[in-house]
Amino acid sequence: MIGILRIMFRSLWGLRRGIAFRCQQCGGCCLWPGSVYFTPDELSRAASACGLSIPEFVARYRLRRLGQDEWELVAARGCPLLDPENRCSIYQARPLQCASYPFWRSKTKNATARREFIRECPGSRQGPWFNTGEIERKISSDPRNNTF
Repeated sequence: MIGILRIMFRSLWGLRRGIAFRCQQCGGCCLWPGSVYFTPDELSRAASACGLSIPEFVARYRLRRLGQDEWELVAARGCPLLDPENRCSIYQARPLQCASYPFWRSKTKNATARREFIRECPGSRQGPWFNTGEIERKISSDPRNNTF
């Protein structure tokens, strides 16, 4: 019994290496100011999910081209792709940056980052437990996960 309580305590405070997570689609991670990055393929899927051509999507959401393979959507007050209930309007077509959350280096690098994630995300207390190896495999699946 003491062992179970110790594990629960360590998990809640981010001391246990790993995280529990199941997205609750609350939109909380999308309400911050920042940027969302799209590859050409991600941009095409997002535009299609909105029923727009790529040029229409780029114009409507004021995406900025960063190079041949990257576009940036600046979200000054949160992501403009959220609907009125703060749900992602392109959830099935969202870019890697959104789909891989919280398996980013910045959210899992240490106990402080894990505690912050646990505090800010209701999905952190839901779903399966991901150990360090599983998290590392998810982060390593795309080098961009190291930059988010």
